[in-house]
Amino acid sequence: MVTIQGSAQGNRLNLPYSNVQCRIVTSNQLKQILVRPMQDLLNDRLSDFLEGWFYGGVPVPLPEGVIFTQGIVEYHNGFVVVGGNLNLTPAGRQALGDRNGR
Repeated sequence: MVTIQGSAQGNRLNLPYSNVQCRIVTSNQLKQILVRPMQDLLNDRLSDFLEGWFYGGVPVPLPEGVIFTQGIVEYHNGFVVVGGNLNLTPAGRQALGDRNGR
């Protein structure tokens, strides 16, 4: 189980995480003695993996000059759903104006 509370800022999705816990269930006592160190190692490695993957935020594929404001992150049936307002940066407004002949 991993608890993640996310936010969308600029063009990055920040997913700080906590409470990383994997539990391996075995049917006999001898296996349980062997599994406990493996479970601790798995939890440590999972934490390192998540830090490497999410440190500094995950880039959201937005066109250049478009950023998120008031980003909302929700979870539905195992999927991360990102919503919010999209705004143009000054450079984005300029590019849009140039494209439309203004």
